[in-house]
Amino acid sequence: MTPGKRIAALLLVVLALAACSRLDGRSSDSASASESPSESAKAGPLSGRTIAVDAGHNGGNADHPEVINEKVDVLTGKKPCNTVGTQTDDGYTEHEFNFSVAAQLVERLESAGAKVVTTRDDDDGVGPCIDERAEVGNKAHADVSVSIHADGGPDDGRGFHIMEPVLIKGHTDEIVKPSQRLAKRIAKTYADSTGIPPSDYIGDEGINPRDDMGGLNLSTVPVVMVECGNMRNSKDAKLLSDKDFHGDIAEGIADGIVDYLESALSILGQKRQYFVSKFRNVYNLHCLNLRALRRRAMSTVKDPDGNGIPEPANLHMSTMRRIGRGGPLSALRPWAVAVAAGPGPDRRRGRRTALRGQPAARTAQRGDRQDPGAAQAAQGRHVRAEPDAARVDRQAGGR
Repeated sequence: MTPGKRIAALLLVVLALAACSRLDGRSSDSASASESPSESAKAGPLSGRTIAVDAGHNGGNADHPEVINEKVDVLTGKKPCNTVGTQTDDGYTEHEFNFSVAAQLVERLESAGAKVVTTRDDDDGVGPCIDERAEVGNKAHADVSVSIHADGGPDDGRGFHIMEPVLIKGHTDEIVKPSQRLAKRIAKTYADSTGIPPSDYIGDEGINPRDDMGGLNLSTVPVVMVECGNMRNSKDAKLLSDKDFHGDIAEGIADGIVDYLESALSILGQKRQYFVSKFRNVYNLHCLNLRALRRRAMSTVKDPDGNGIPEPANLHMSTMRRIGRGGPLSALRPWAVAVAAGPGPDRRRGRRTALRGQPAARTAQRGDRQDPGAAQAAQGRHVRAEPDAARVDRQAGGR
């Protein structure tokens, strides 16, 4: 390597170090900018979120059995397009209850900044079918989909339960775990807001995994179906029939959605922070190695002619291995290999050659059994001549 090439290589290292410093500054500035809250984020806890709200059943279903009884594929079997729903002993219908609660839930979610999409806008229509309801949330790429219902269980059973999807390979793989977290959040806030206990006749602590519900199986976004209580039970029926109480029901569901989305954002933030930290550690390590490489390369020794050359021993092998593996230092590999090879005499090889001795000493060593005195004399000559031999070997350039 000529002196000009050595200077060019050192300039390359300096420029790379300067780039590292500039990138460090930009990354810290961008991190500060991304962490500063935007004006839209101050509008509400659900700003920028999309929520799908499904009010189960519909008021006109009972008059059109030919429509609602049509079979729909729900992946695990065939089910009716829709059903009429249940009612209390006093005749208060589930579809009316569902629509009332859904309307108040939409109002609360929108006031929290969310964009809300719904499956129906009135309570006197027919359908839509369960697959079409699931598609509403899917097309909107909703963050959450919630379906409002009331159960028609045994009259001696009481409480709410929340249905969540189970794993169906190739279909619900991505939504099972987030749906489980959503169900648990809503179960807690719903019980706190309404005072209605978890169901004592179905599910476990208010959670009921199902593989036969089309609204769950066909969803591609986190989804739950909330059975707000048992309309066949007198205590639950009294609460569910009270329209003033519907606000507490909607509040409990909305609070659970907010808690879930905030916790999901926290989890994403933690993962982002972990990977950013991991990247910065690797990045800083490469920059430190680059600086170390520059310092080692700039450390010089004198060749026999008095010219400064990089000392190969100063290129630590760990640094060379990192260069060989690739990454930010890989661009320096040709230069580093050339430096390690050395433009002049290989001093380490010269030292090894000198220590191994000259031919006279080796010949004497082979004949030491026949003439020990001659071997000692040859070794003595070698000790006295060793400095000259090392110098000759260095000047010869390791030939």
